[in-house]
Amino acid sequence: MSFQYKHIPYSLDVGREVEYVPDLMAITDHVDKQYSFMMLPLVKKGLYRTEKSVSKNPLRLSRTYACHGSENNRENHMKRVNKFAVIKPSIDLESPIDHIRERAEYCLMEEIEFAEYLKIGTIVFDLPIHQIEKYDIPEEDKQQRSITKKTEPASIEGEVIFPHNFCRILNGYKILQDIGACVIRVPYYVKRLAANSNNEEEDINLSWAFFQKLKKILKYSPLINLALDITRDLGTLESADRWFSENLKFISISNSLFMKNNKNQPVLSKSHQLIIKTLMRFKIAIVLKGNRFSCREMAQYAVNFRCDCVGGGETLLSACFCYDRPFNSYLYYLFKSHIAFRDEEEKKDSNYWNFLQTPLQPLMDNLSSGTYEIFENDRIKYKLYEKAIQAALVHFRLNGCFNQALNTGEYPTIDQVNFYEQILLESSNKTKHDADDSMTGVEPVEVMVFGAGRGPLIIRALQASERCGVPIHVTAVDKNRYAIIEIKKLIEKNGIEDKVDLLHGDMREIELEKKADIVVSELLGSFGDNELSPECLFPIQKHMKKTGISIPCYYRSNIAPISTQLLWNEAKSNPDSGYTDPYMNQVIDPFSVGYVVNLHNKYYPCETVQNCFDFTHPTPRLIKNQYKKLDFICRSNAMIHGFAGFFECQLYGDIWMSTNPNTHTPTMRSWYPIYFPINTPIIAKKDSTITVKIWRLTKSGKVWYEWAMEFDPLDNPEFTFETEVHNVNGAHYWIGSTI
Repeated sequence: MSFQYKHIPYSLDVGREVEYVPDLMAITDHVDKQYSFMMLPLVKKGLYRTEKSVSKNPLRLSRTYACHGSENNRENHMKRVNKFAVIKPSIDLESPIDHIRERAEYCLMEEIEFAEYLKIGTIVFDLPIHQIEKYDIPEEDKQQRSITKKTEPASIEGEVIFPHNFCRILNGYKILQDIGACVIRVPYYVKRLAANSNNEEEDINLSWAFFQKLKKILKYSPLINLALDITRDLGTLESADRWFSENLKFISISNSLFMKNNKNQPVLSKSHQLIIKTLMRFKIAIVLKGNRFSCREMAQYAVNFRCDCVGGGETLLSACFCYDRPFNSYLYYLFKSHIAFRDEEEKKDSNYWNFLQTPLQPLMDNLSSGTYEIFENDRIKYKLYEKAIQAALVHFRLNGCFNQALNTGEYPTIDQVNFYEQILLESSNKTKHDADDSMTGVEPVEVMVFGAGRGPLIIRALQASERCGVPIHVTAVDKNRYAIIEIKKLIEKNGIEDKVDLLHGDMREIELEKKADIVVSELLGSFGDNELSPECLFPIQKHMKKTGISIPCYYRSNIAPISTQLLWNEAKSNPDSGYTDPYMNQVIDPFSVGYVVNLHNKYYPCETVQNCFDFTHPTPRLIKNQYKKLDFICRSNAMIHGFAGFFECQLYGDIWMSTNPNTHTPTMRSWYPIYFPINTPIIAKKDSTITVKIWRLTKSGKVWYEWAMEFDPLDNPEFTFETEVHNVNGAHYWIGSTI
C-alpha cells in the first residue's frame, strides 16, 4: 500500500524489514493492507559454516524462504511481498587469513546466486562501518567469525576496515550485470574524529567518505544505488546536503529512534523530522525496522490494544504489524506536510525532476505546438517582458528618444513606470477607452518582434502600449510557417490587423522597409547564449534605428560545480550513447553533451556561482569565440560530477530575469539549468580549488562548447588532477546556425 495525498503528485512507499518470519504466506495479507513491500533476509540470522563444511552442506535457508507449500506458491508470494532481499557480507571477507576469507567469499557468492534463482530484482548489501580492534588468528574450534568490533559507534577514532575484497567480487564476477541492481546500505552519519584534535571542523562523516570510495572502486557503476540507515546523530546540515546528490533508493528507520508524545504516540525529534521530510522530496521509499519482541510481549501487546490477531498461529506476526500502525500513521503525517507546491505548474514540474533532455536546435528545427504551449504558460516571464516594453515606452515618452538612457544609464525604474501608468490612466477618471483616444494622432513607436512564435510577445507589447499611452506598430517575424498560421488567427481574433504586420522568413536575412525603435526577442537558452541568440540578434541590428534598443539588452551565463551522482549515472546510461547521430555523423559520447535538466538530486559544493560568457545588444562587434577559466573553493569534501549552467538577463533598466540559484526569478519556469558532465568524477577536499575551463567556439555554421575541470589538492599541489577536454571540435554536441 502506498501513501498518497491529493496535493502531492507522487506517493510514498513504506516497507518493513523483517528478521524473523515464521511463514512467508502469512504476511502477504498484511503487506497488501499496511505496506508496499517487505525487506527480508536471504539467509537465517546466526548462520555460520566452517571452511570444512561450506562446500558440503547446502545453503541453510531462513524460514522466510523455506516456507511451506510448493515452489510455485513460494515464488508467487515472493513477488507479492518482496522488493528487496538483504545480504549481510561477513567482515571475514577482509580477513588476512586465507581460509577464513575464502569461506566468506563462497558464502557471499552462494547467497547472490540464490537471489538470482529467486529472480529478486534488487539486493541490499548491508555494510555497516566497523572499527578495527585487532587481528586475531581465529582458532577453528572457537569458530571466531570476525576480526573486528561488532558495534556501529556514533564516532570512530582510528583506522576502519574497508571492504576491498567485497568490491573486487562485485567487479570481477560481473555480478552487477547479472543481478540488475544492488543497493549499498550505510549508516547515515558516523563521525570520524581527527586524531589528537578537538577541532570540530576536522570531523568528517565517515559514512559518506566510505561510500564515495566504494563507488570509485566499483568504477562508478550506474547499477550501484544508496540506502541510508538513519542514525541518532545526524551531524551537520552540510553532511545532509551531500547525500541529496546520490542515487538514493530508500532510507531505513529503527523504531528505537521514535519518542512518545503526551498522547503516548510515536514521534521523531525536530532534527529527525526535518531530515526525513527533506529526503521524502526525492521520491524515496521508507523502511521501518527494529524492536524485536518476545512472543509473550507481542501477545500481551495484541491483547492490550485489542489487535485483530489473537488466536491461531499468526498471533505474534499480526501483533508485530499492529505495533507498526502508529509509526505508519506518523510517516504519512510527515509525508502530507513535507513539501508545499506554490501552484499547479510547479506541481507539474516535479514530473521532470532529474530528466535529462538534449537542448533544442531552434534554427535547424521548428518548434512543435506543444513546446510553444509550455513556454507560453510561463506568465512571469511574459509579465517581465511587458514591464520592460512599458518601461522603454515610458522613457521614450518622457525623453522623446531612447539613446539618453543608453548613454547615461538613467532608465526609468519599475516603480516609476507603475506611477506613470497610474497617473496616465486614473487622472480625471480616465478609462481604457480614454487612454486609447489619447494615442490617436501620435506617431507610433516601431516595435519589431523577432522569433515571434505563436504571438505572445505581440500581445504583451500592445498591452504595454495601452498601459502607458504610447502608440506602437508591431512587425513580427518568424521562420516557422506553421507558427505564422497561428499568429494570423491571433491577429484576427483580437482585431489588431491595423497594428501588426506579419512576415515569414529567417530574421538574419529578411529585408524590411522600416527601422525599429525597439527590437524584442526571446531567443535565450538554458545557458543564455546556447540557442544562438548572439548569432541571431547581431545581423538584425541593420533593421534598428541609431537610437534603437533591444529587449533583452544584456545577458550572461553562470556556472557552478555540481555533485549529482544520479544525473551522472543517467548520462552514463544514456540510451543515445554509442549510436551515430544523424546530424553529427559521429558516435555520441554521453559525457560530451550538455543536458537540459530540472535539477533535483544535487549538491553545490562551492558557495559561489560565477559569471561566464556575456553579450550586449546592440553591439558594434560580436565576439563569438570566448574562453573562461574560473576558480571555485570547495566548502566541504565532495564528489564533483561536472558543473551546472544558468543565466541572468537584463531586459531593460532594472528589469531582470534569472535562472541563477542565487537570484532566480520566482516561479519562472521557461528554462531548466544545463548540466555539463565530466567522464571521471573528482573527489575534492574542503577548501581545495576546483577550476572550470570552458570554451565557446564557432566554425562552418556550428557553435559548440568544450570543457574541462581541474582539481588542485591542498596537501600536495604536485598531484593536480585534470579531466580531458570534453567535446573537442564539437564532435559530440553542437548547435547548428543554418536553417
